[in-house]
Amino acid sequence: MDMRWSVLFFFASLSLVVPMTTQAQSGSSQLGVVDARLESLRRSEREALSPLLARGPIAFVGFSGDHELPAVVLATEVEGSPDCIMDVLGSPERYPRFMSALQSTQIRHQDEQEVSYDWTWQLGFLRLRGRSSLTRFSSQRSADQRRSRLLAMQNVGGDLGRGRMLWRAYPLEGERSLLVFSSRIDMRASNYLTRQMSSAGNSINRSVNISLAFMMMMSVRDEVARMRGATPRVAQSLPALVEPQLELTALAPLLARGDLVSLDESSESTQQLLVLSRTWRSPSVVWPVMTNPDVFGRALVQGSRARVIERSDTGATFEWSIPIPMVGSEGRMRLEHRPGVVHVDGLSGHLSESAWRFRLHRLPWGEAAIVGWSRFDPADASWMLATLIEDTPYLRGGIAVAGKVMIVRSLRSRLRTL
Repeated sequence: MDMRWSVLFFFASLSLVVPMTTQAQSGSSQLGVVDARLESLRRSEREALSPLLARGPIAFVGFSGDHELPAVVLATEVEGSPDCIMDVLGSPERYPRFMSALQSTQIRHQDEQEVSYDWTWQLGFLRLRGRSSLTRFSSQRSADQRRSRLLAMQNVGGDLGRGRMLWRAYPLEGERSLLVFSSRIDMRASNYLTRQMSSAGNSINRSVNISLAFMMMMSVRDEVARMRGATPRVAQSLPALVEPQLELTALAPLLARGDLVSLDESSESTQQLLVLSRTWRSPSVVWPVMTNPDVFGRALVQGSRARVIERSDTGATFEWSIPIPMVGSEGRMRLEHRPGVVHVDGLSGHLSESAWRFRLHRLPWGEAAIVGWSRFDPADASWMLATLIEDTPYLRGGIAVAGKVMIVRSLRSRLRTL
């Protein structure tokens, strides 16, 4: 299959769960991609996130202007020291051994501090090529005077365009670390994507950033665990949903900068996604939107055609479809609003096994924060996605995380019009 069409089909299938916006962009999409400072997690934010990080990885997606690409920040606890993590990251020739979708790397130049290398990603039928460089930095002193480590990467050309990535490893108690990965990549800088994506907005860039960054970070985490003789977790599918117990006030400053998604891995038999998002609106404004199946149904499956086929006092059943040739998708869902909680469950068709729950929390100053928890398998969205993620389980998780971000951002965009 011609590379250009392979890429377009990949984005089309990804859009079934991580839809593109229709807002056209203007100006330079390159602004800040290479030169601007990459956001990370402040010490106070890492401390506030520690209860969630003890359960599994988190993803933080910052807010940005219409013409800017936000940084994607991911973090996870690792069973290994910062030195062990940097030893893995500083050897690109070893990447294909533990990153299942990375087919090959070829070192072009290497010295004590810098490495330049070519790479090839193979995602199902889709092959991407490019060149990156990494820079190793000396040990740093963090705020608590313990040694932290930093490694920088930069895409210098190829099918993923231009961008930067930063890996930070902070020491925890024992031989454990907190790994924080910041990424900002503009895929529209690649030659064959510029025309196709110039009017697609930031959503696809952001979603692919999340998906690939999540896959890379989790692969590194597992490789470090293997080096220490630990057994990596095996993801379980479609668990029972359990409402999380959270202290949102401590996380409010972080949520002022972006949206937060957490994967709960605290039990081998229970994994679910959690999303936290501020609305800048009162609960009395947000709740009617969330319980309106006409509005919320379109937010949940953005870009689709939605039709309510049955209503009741507490909700509605609606059919949805995305009419894209070859990768189209359709299904039926039920939205129910129960005391304080919105339930959305797949009934048939694609996403039939998925379930979402949303609750509004009133912050101390009266603003509504959305807390959503779900089980969701992107492979259930289309045969194209199922093919792409068949041998790359962490791509599956990354796409699910990106989908959660898109739901709350789509809902928030509707609140802005009120």
